[in-house]
Amino acid sequence: MRRSTLSAKKLGFERLEDRTVLNGTVMVDSLTTNAGTLTITGDSHNNIITVRQVGKNVDGAPIIQVTGAATKLSNLDTGKTGTSFKFGSATGDDISAIDIEMGGGSDIVTFTDTTVFGSITVNMDDPSSGGVGDGNDVLVMSNVHSTDDNVNVWLGGGTNVASLTKVSAVDGFSLDAGNGRNVVVLNGVSAGSGEEFFVDLGTGKLNTVTVIHCSGGDSDFFDDGSNGVLVGVGNHFDSISDVASFKIRVGDLKHDTGGTG
Repeated sequence: MRRSTLSAKKLGFERLEDRTVLNGTVMVDSLTTNAGTLTITGDSHNNIITVRQVGKNVDGAPIIQVTGAATKLSNLDTGKTGTSFKFGSATGDDISAIDIEMGGGSDIVTFTDTTVFGSITVNMDDPSSGGVGDGNDVLVMSNVHSTDDNVNVWLGGGTNVASLTKVSAVDGFSLDAGNGRNVVVLNGVSAGSGEEFFVDLGTGKLNTVTVIHCSGGDSDFFDDGSNGVLVGVGNHFDSISDVASFKIRVGDLKHDTGGTG
């Protein structure tokens, strides 16, 4: 039987130039804008960043890494640009608070495994825009804690998705949305004992918030839009109010109550 053979020809691949297009610039610093505060400022483009603690410096303060995905970072402390920087490594460069201001565009922020002493602020849109040009944003926060202050989140306009898991503040917690449709999941989020736990889903239609194993003092849940849905499972608040603004209420946040929810 005759066998057909193919001649072995070595194939190769020519390396092409990197054509990754960086989408926007995010400015980051811990010394220049407000010493002691890790300040992250986005622009009007669609920015994607990751923020996470990667260790502690010799003072015991957090070292935090900020990474851009197809997003250029401008390090205001050093004057350098790149896609990943660490802040708080040096002695005396102690980060005690975090302020994230993403600006316009459709932004994605992943913020994980970070503990600071002071306040934590995440603003997904440009507060001066009045909702004009605000994008459709995605925020993921997991294992993020303030040991002596507030945690405040603003979603802004647009259709936004926010997932917060194991986020805590010794003082109050707030999440405030804008005029778009919002889908929010809060799982294991806590304010301090006796401190306010505030959620306002904004003026959009069909806002949805799911609240699981959350706790705090006086809690307020607003829906300023229409046909909102509120689902609660295993929560513990000193008091719960204003849930009647949601058209559909399920679980342990179904009714206003003056006691533990």
